[in-house]
Amino acid sequence: MESDFLTRNEARSILVSIANQCNSNSISIQEITTYTALWYMKRKSTAYTKFVFTSAMVDMFTGLNAVNESNVDFSMILKNDLTFDQINQYIRTNWKFSIEECLNRTTREELDFQVRMSAFGATELNRDWFNDADRFIHPLLASYQNFKLERDMPLKNDDIQQIPIDYSVALCYNHYKQVGFLNVFVCSAIVRLLTAATNACTKPNPIESKNIEKIVLKDLSNPKMVKAAIDFINRL
Repeated sequence: MESDFLTRNEARSILVSIANQCNSNSISIQEITTYTALWYMKRKSTAYTKFVFTSAMVDMFTGLNAVNESNVDFSMILKNDLTFDQINQYIRTNWKFSIEECLNRTTREELDFQVRMSAFGATELNRDWFNDADRFIHPLLASYQNFKLERDMPLKNDDIQQIPIDYSVALCYNHYKQVGFLNVFVCSAIVRLLTAATNACTKPNPIESKNIEKIVLKDLSNPKMVKAAIDFINRL
């Protein structure tokens, strides 16, 4: 997996920050998602940008469904072959701020979700603290499936994978707050247990825990992304 990959919690956090900033400007969430995804794609050249942003949009904003997802359309913009600078100028002119400003701004509430990885601490997960938390994977998957069905959308493999990602981020954050530290050993153990529980529910398409761990570690590096994961788990 490339080092500069886009996670769904990154996309979720970006969209929420921009939507909050646009709150008084009457900009639709579809327009926000369209131009933000295109801005990100032009700037970073990462794969699956549109899919990640449209999935994040439906995850985080109430009342959206498959129709709203399909309304995120790059075709006319790409047809006009707009450059990154032109897209940036459109955003600055119509939204009255830049995406960089949102990315660089962290609220006091978001800072409460800061996790600092340690080089010290236990090298094994305390199973008493974990308390068989992997038993919640099945109901979370079922809840996400219902969430998707209510929006006339299928539960895709990437959606299934997102559950152990989000739940791992939430449990890692809880460990950091409750136990007083978080290191790679503990994070890896949490991810392995939750990935195994997910695979037990979806046997035909096993997930590699190492791939999940890379995403979880990136999400944990930014308090906005940690908050996005926990907010979504709470929605379910």
